[in-house]
Amino acid sequence: MDNTPYDSYCFFIHRLKIRTKVNLKADVLQLSKDSQDPIIVKLAQEINDASDLIDTYFFSEKARSLKDINRGELINSVDNYISMLAGLVGSKAYQPSQDSTTESAVAATTTNTINANTGDIQEINEDEIMDIENKKEKSSSQENNDKIRKNFKFTWTTVFGSERSTTFSDTLVEMMSVLFNLGVWYLGYSEYIISNKWSKTDGLSEDDRQTVYDFLLKAAGIFESLRGSMFSSVAQEDKCTDFSDAILRTLYLQSMAQAQEITVGRAFKKNTSASTITKLAVDTSSLYKEARDCLESNYREKMAEYRLEKFYNFIIYKISLYESLAYQQQAFALNCSHKYGEAIATAKKSQAILKKTLTSLVRPCVCITLSQETLTRPTSSLLPIIDSTLARLERENKIIGFQSIPDEISPLPEGSRLVKVRSYVYPPVNAAWTFIDNISSKFNSDKKIES
Repeated sequence: MDNTPYDSYCFFIHRLKIRTKVNLKADVLQLSKDSQDPIIVKLAQEINDASDLIDTYFFSEKARSLKDINRGELINSVDNYISMLAGLVGSKAYQPSQDSTTESAVAATTTNTINANTGDIQEINEDEIMDIENKKEKSSSQENNDKIRKNFKFTWTTVFGSERSTTFSDTLVEMMSVLFNLGVWYLGYSEYIISNKWSKTDGLSEDDRQTVYDFLLKAAGIFESLRGSMFSSVAQEDKCTDFSDAILRTLYLQSMAQAQEITVGRAFKKNTSASTITKLAVDTSSLYKEARDCLESNYREKMAEYRLEKFYNFIIYKISLYESLAYQQQAFALNCSHKYGEAIATAKKSQAILKKTLTSLVRPCVCITLSQETLTRPTSSLLPIIDSTLARLERENKIIGFQSIPDEISPLPEGSRLVKVRSYVYPPVNAAWTFIDNISSKFNSDKKIES
């Protein structure tokens, strides 16, 4: 019996955060010690240009035309802006990769000093002396950098939470906002490809499948990075709900689960065994279950207030959809193992789960970005596959199996995960910041930007 391919999807689209227009050129010049300094003038213009490109690729009319958007230019605009913001953040705070440092094997020389408390002569390492001498200087330098980093004001709308917009004075949060938007854009563009390139007869082409797969895993990498140590110094009051650990974790899980869905479709196209596809479907459902649990444990009483209700309902819908697919594939595998009776019982369970999905879980997900037609596309594709599977299983049992239908069925196996997150690679500090290690030489950290 052929294993009918299942290659149909719908993905949840989040709204982008929207930024109030900023004039970073004027702000940078205000903070500079010499606004006529050619280095500062050039730097201010380049930062402002990078900021304007973010507006162009995310908020303008051009950004609305996904068909014509240059994906490479959009992604490069984010990397360029991040590299520019890195200078305002400061080299001490902009540490996206802190695991690459290595210990020096150089033998240390020692010197004598007198303990101020006991009068005893002590030996201390010369490196320690240097650390002591530099400690105050580094502390002062970091304090100046922090003053500059926290002198720029930005206002963004929010995607989740009770507040519709938030204003903050921290360039690190501006960096988080831009990266958050890129992650959301990856998710949205993936759904755009699904909606416009998917064929009822052929599903997705391999090229489109690979693009969607890459973008989803890159989105996961972005949301994961926003939970990293580089952003731990951001004040809690500047972290809107969008940047809460629970929301970022849920978005990461959504991205990974949707990428795993693409893996399931590819497995069908490669004629992978039903037992393997079962495990992939189980893991897809498990990822969504973890996302559900994350939202429930943090926002159970605030789903509507925090604008999470539709997203939560979508996750429940996906859990049910992939449980149904897992049972359908398990039924197919059982039948191939000549367990005809249990195969029929398992297929009936798959059918019951999917019918419940269609009757009670689709409508609660419908929203501005997700139509009922889009939501029913996967279920409408899967239902005839399940019905056909069940009919053939029953027919084969009557002809060659002669087995009774059990009341209990075997549990689903543990899931198998093939997707691996693609970490966001932070760009180096832009070359325009030639004085990155001595920002105070060009900027007055005691100045305040006038609105």
